[in-house]
Formats: sequence, structure tokens, C-alpha cells
Amino acid sequence: MLGAIIGDIVGSVYEWNNIKTKDFPLFRDDCFFTDDTVMTIATAEAMMYGGEKNDFIAAYKKWGRLYPDAGYGSEFRRWVNSDGRKPYNSFGNGSAMRVSPCAWRLDCGFYARTGAWPSNGWKKVKALRTMRSATSMISFARFTTVTLYF
Repeated sequence: MLGAIIGDIVGSVYEWNNIKTKDFPLFRDDCFFTDDTVMTIATAEAMMYGGEKNDFIAAYKKWGRLYPDAGYGSEFRRWVNSDGRKPYNSFGNGSAMRVSPCAWRLDCGFYARTGAWPSNGWKKVKALRTMRSATSMISFARFTTVTLYF
């Protein structure tokens, strides 16, 4: 989770002004956190309060309203400020960006719940399954000696 937040902050100044070098300062004076950090924190809070669908909805709406100018897409912003609680068929990458807290629990069900609200779609489910597999492999490696061959 910390790595996701650091990556969000470091990458914030390059999101719309891409660079093609590995030689760049990590923390410039104009770096900032974005909607990805806000929703990552909201995901962690939802998990701490039980991790059920309503916990995610409440946390996303709460944190989205606390930081309204963090850079959300227009559909997400509309959903956050509405009374609606159903998915809105987003095609963005938000679910993949906010999933890092799920690794804390090693509970695969959380991956599906973070992607289902506020958006939905089969591509997101596939992406979240991939992230779940990668996280499980990394978590397994923490407790096991693994030899990697390249």
C-alpha cells in the first residue's frame, strides 16, 4: 500500500506529461497525491470496517467527498456525490489502482469487492484476478525461499 501511494505521488507530475527516461527526480516540489491515493486509503478503511459491499460504498463516497479535487473521472465524481449505491459501468482503471490494501488480508474476496463498486465489468474482474494471483505469489515468497531463474 505504501508503495502504491509513493508511486502515485511520484508519478503525479508525469501523468499528463510523460517522460521516456529512468533518470528523473522522485519527489519534485510539485508532486501531489491523486484520486488513486484517496481511494486506496478508502479501500483500507472499508476493509477495517468489515470489507462488505456497503463498507466499500460508504468509504468511497466518504473519502471522495473529503477530497473532491483529487482528480476523479466525471462519472466517478457524479457517483460519489449522488445518493446512488449501484455500479455505474466505469471503464477506468480505478479498481486496479486502489486494490493494494487487499494484500494485507490475503483474502481474495476483497479483490472482487474493490472492483465491483462503484464500477463493474468483466475486464476489471480479469484484471483483479491477475493482481490477486500476483499478490498471492509475492506473499507466498515472503514466507518461503524461492529461486527465480531469468
